[in-house]
Amino acid sequence: MKELFIEKFKSRNKEELLSILHNPSDYQPGAVEAARELLLQLHDVGPESLITATPEAEPTKNHRSNHRKIAYFRTFSSREIWSSLSTAALFILMLGLSRTMFEGIIAEWLLAIIGFLLLLSSNIINHIFYQKEHGRRNPFWSGFIQFTITATWVYLFLIIRNFLSPTGNLELKYLPASYLIMLLLAFFIEAFTQFIRYLSTVLKWRTW
Repeated sequence: MKELFIEKFKSRNKEELLSILHNPSDYQPGAVEAARELLLQLHDVGPESLITATPEAEPTKNHRSNHRKIAYFRTFSSREIWSSLSTAALFILMLGLSRTMFEGIIAEWLLAIIGFLLLLSSNIINHIFYQKEHGRRNPFWSGFIQFTITATWVYLFLIIRNFLSPTGNLELKYLPASYLIMLLLAFFIEAFTQFIRYLSTVLKWRTW
């Protein structure tokens, strides 16, 4: 795992690598070790600067939150766009399959629950992709932004499908309101995802 992060972090500058090293609770152990090794090899950093944060000297909660937000935007790239597009495509495929298999067989409210669970699963996949790529967890607000990108891809697909379908009935004037509803749904999904992750951490099932 460390070797994987070494390859990914080679393009990071000295300040970014030191930020990883001094905020170890935000990153996977392999990411922290990779940052330390690259600082020693490529940036001629002295050993006194390679001391990771101790429990007594850990940043405050607000500082960690700000660091995570900055880290998200600093490392934002086409990878986030493509991973969100992949997740959106997977969700659309699974939603289409579920409707083909169950529509007319089970009640509409059960189909709605299946749709919700698929959205939730898509968001969890988003978080897993992000952690594997960057070596750190995605907190609430940056997770919400990432999921909003995914949901926007889904929304665009559904809008195009609506206007191409002879049975489509969504008018242009309702697009802003429907998009706002989608954002509220994305906010709720992300909040629920963070709650599940908190429970998994409490129960020591932390995987993403």
